[in-house]
Order: sequence, then structure tokens, then C-alpha cells
Amino acid sequence: MSKKSRTFQPDPTGKGATTPSTPPTSEGATSLPDASTSSSSGSTAPVAPTTPSTRPSSASRAEQRRKASSQGPRASQPQSLFEQYRALILGGAAVAAVVVVLFIMGLGANTKAYECVTFLTPPPAQAPTSPAAASPMATVPVTPAPTDAGDPATSAAPAGSGDPTSSAAPAGSAGPDASATPDTSPAPSPTPASTPQLGFVTQDLGKNHVTQGTVVKYGYCPPASGPHYNVSGQGPLSRQFYGPTTILNPGSWIHNLEHGYVVILYRGDADQAVIDGVQAIMAEATPKPETAARCGYSKVIGVRFDDMDPSVQVAALAWDRALLQTEFDKQELLTFTNQWQDGPQITETGLC
Repeated sequence: MSKKSRTFQPDPTGKGATTPSTPPTSEGATSLPDASTSSSSGSTAPVAPTTPSTRPSSASRAEQRRKASSQGPRASQPQSLFEQYRALILGGAAVAAVVVVLFIMGLGANTKAYECVTFLTPPPAQAPTSPAAASPMATVPVTPAPTDAGDPATSAAPAGSGDPTSSAAPAGSAGPDASATPDTSPAPSPTPASTPQLGFVTQDLGKNHVTQGTVVKYGYCPPASGPHYNVSGQGPLSRQFYGPTTILNPGSWIHNLEHGYVVILYRGDADQAVIDGVQAIMAEATPKPETAARCGYSKVIGVRFDDMDPSVQVAALAWDRALLQTEFDKQELLTFTNQWQDGPQITETGLC
């Protein structure tokens, strides 16, 4: 900004006073007030111009900030590793969280809801019944009647007797030909032996109800009694054959045992012949008359179950009774099923 020059001219009044002569201001310039004029005497004296303050006002500072912001951001600082890969890191963390949740859900789904203290085995005195022992007919031997050769009455007369008739037996005794004739009366007919009660008695493990998710510890497996579910669709099970891909907890089918069912258990790696045989038993089993009238079907189901002694391939269970087979025997299983449907040991009768 150019400085304004001032010149002093004589006072036209003749009083000796001078007044500063202010040159005309150029266009756009702002005139400054004259601070040399005294309000009291009216005389003027030269005064040095006032130097403006170099400290910017608040308005100036605001203007400077406005200009700085309008010029764009300052040069950016170097970004950290997290800032550079922030999206990638957050995406990876989200994927990892989903994987962990799925793993926990899968772990819970595969966790068994039961434990086995030991495997069920028959007592030494009640070894598994062989198919021959289950035959309903037994052979009864017929013993021939004893001979009477040692009877003195039928023995020959002593040697040296001259009378040819002295060798004959005394009156009233049978002759020699009669002593050799066997008894011709008919022998009694063999009496059919009753079919043995197959299987063996197992320890009672109770019958209380538990909620799903409860881990039950059974004293032996497969259990023929014990805690079980009482939930629609979970226990008792509906009457059908459950294939190898369906894995069920004992808590489901134990409730069926309590209702008088026979449950046939087979391993997941069973041959097709075993699977077909179990289904045939379900179709051929004969229910008790009252069960047939009330339910209209036999009370037997087939279920896969692997937690058995390694030597056992198939097991048939009724409430507190079991039949274990090292080899599949359809006829023996069918006999057990017909014997123990609605057996005398169950406490809940009249249920389908």
C-alpha cells in the first residue's frame, strides 16, 4: 500500500496557521482520518503517522483458515499397516467368527447324549442260546422193557431129572415160549418240550424321564432300561424301521421298551442280509391278541446302535431282558420277539 504524502500550505486567513493539504485519493483507496487537528484550539501540528499493529485479528485468522481449507488437505501422513489393510483384516475376522460358530454347533451336534460304563454281556450260566436249543421239539428216548431170564420160575429143571415132563414149569407159570415174548402194550408218545424263554435278565437301570441334552450314564450298553425321553417325536419312537443313516440315542427307544416293545439293534456296518432280516421280523412277528386288537400291529422296531461288545452283531431287547447274537439268526430273534412283546415284566401296559 502506498503512503499518503502531506504538504502544508499557508492559512488563507492570515493567522499564520497552516493546514495540511491532502492530495486526492485514487480510486478505490480509503482516506484516513487526520489525527493532527486539535479539537480545542483548532490549530494543527504535524504528527507522525501511526504504525498499524502486525498482530492479526480474529477475523484475519478465520480468513486464513478458510483459505487453507479451500486449498485442499495437507499432505497425508503415512498410513499404518492396519489402516492399509483394514477392510481385509475386518473381513477375515468376520469369516473366522463364522467358522468358529459353525464348529461349535457341529461339535454340539456330534456330542453323545449318553455314556456307557461297560458293554452288556450274558452271565456265564446264561450263554447265548444256540439255534438247536430253541427247537420246540425234544427227542424222548424209548427204553426197552427188561427181560425175565433170571426168574427162577422160568429156569430149566436141574440136570439128571429122568422125567421129561419135570422140566416143565409148575402149574400156573408161563412156559419157555411165553418168557421170550416182549410186552406188546403201546409205549407213551413223546411229550413236546416247551420252548425255552430266550435271553437273560438284565439289571434294572430305572425309568425316570430326562430332557433332551441331558447326558445320561448307563451302567451297560446296550441298555435294556434306564432314563429316557418323553418328548413327542423323540421318545417313544413311532413303529418303523430306522435305517443305518439314522443314529438315535438310547433315550429314544428305551421308552418303547417301557411300553412293551422289543427293539432289535444292529450295527451300522451290518450286511444287507441283516437289514432285510430285521425288517422281515417286524413283518412276521405275532402280537398278543389284545395288542393286535388295540394297536393293529406287532410291537417291534429295528434301530442302528454301535455301542455294543465287539463280538455282538445283533441284540434284541425287551424291558430288563436281552438276547445277544454273535451271528444273525432270524428264527431265534423272531422267537424272542414273540415271547417278550408286552411281557410280564413291563409296568406300563395297554400302550401302542
